[in-house]
Amino acid sequence: RKSVAGRQWIWLHHIPPAETPVAVNYEGIDYGSRFIRDAVLRYQPDIVLSGHVHSAAAHHTKLGKATCFNLGAQLPNLAKCDTKQRTMQLQGGVIVRW
Repeated sequence: RKSVAGRQWIWLHHIPPAETPVAVNYEGIDYGSRFIRDAVLRYQPDIVLSGHVHSAAAHHTKLGKATCFNLGAQLPNLAKCDTKQRTMQLQGGVIVRW
């Protein structure tokens, strides 16, 4: 894992990591990417932002040390990321720390 003291490693991908709740819809179909999953597990970024699955079973989950968010499931509202506080404010005011 490459890191710089005091900095966060944030990845942005359209497709979420496979085999995670942010990649699986309510019908149990996994729309995630195995490549992204393997890369997240190998490199362990701080957070992974994705979309693609608008009916995901979850808005966020952990994969290794990374916190993965599906922002596509936040429509029509927006999520607010605060990198100084290391928080993400999701739909309905839910705040997730990473």
